[in-house]
Amino acid sequence: MKHLEKNNIEIPKPEELTLALIQQNGLKRLNRSLKEDTSSFEDIVFTEDKLNSILDKINEYGKESLSLNEKKYLEEYSRNL
Repeated sequence: MKHLEKNNIEIPKPEELTLALIQQNGLKRLNRSLKEDTSSFEDIVFTEDKLNSILDKINEYGKESLSLNEKKYLEEYSRNL
């Protein structure tokens, strides 16, 4: 702590850190959604790995964090069971 003060390094307030984390998570979700292919689901191959990835995302960030493609993937996956 003294080292930080000695070098004039300011420690962010807790509320600033919270906002930064919220923004970081939002950017991560945006990045993931931009990376996704928006092509048709006709040619999609349903895999357990992709399903697990989506379920892990729901577990970590909630269902609201899913992109349109991920939601569509789950719908199509359930239809093909």
